[in-house]
Amino acid sequence: MSGVKNVFFVDDDEAFLYVVERTCKAIDSVGRLDIAVNGQIALDMLNHWLEENTPLPDMIFVDINMPCMDGFEFLEQFKRMREQTSALKSIIPIVMLTSSQHEEDKQRAFQTQVVNEFVIKPSNVAEMEYVIRHQTEWQADISNAV
Repeated sequence: MSGVKNVFFVDDDEAFLYVVERTCKAIDSVGRLDIAVNGQIALDMLNHWLEENTPLPDMIFVDINMPCMDGFEFLEQFKRMREQTSALKSIIPIVMLTSSQHEEDKQRAFQTQVVNEFVIKPSNVAEMEYVIRHQTEWQADISNAV
């Protein structure tokens, strides 16, 4: 199926992830859904996929506040990995999906130069579906234009 995306969520909120899983199952443009509950696990998963030649995610949604390694630390480590591994350069967009409404968090996310969008976590299933659908369709439009 053309336009189907592998989506990766890096977030530790179990209730939110439950909504993400249910929502992604209802969206045709989402193929595989992977989840990591913190930034370190996300980096480990990316390294494993690279080693095993497993298809990488087409897009990553990252929360800010997580245990072990928060979203900002993940973004900095991912940026370093991306500079050294050409396969990671294909992962666009990276969306900071967070409950933070602080302007300084938004600025800091964009300063990493790997975040394409900063989105406030939706408060209900319909909004979550819109966010995921919008991002996967946006990515499909970008891929088709290239």
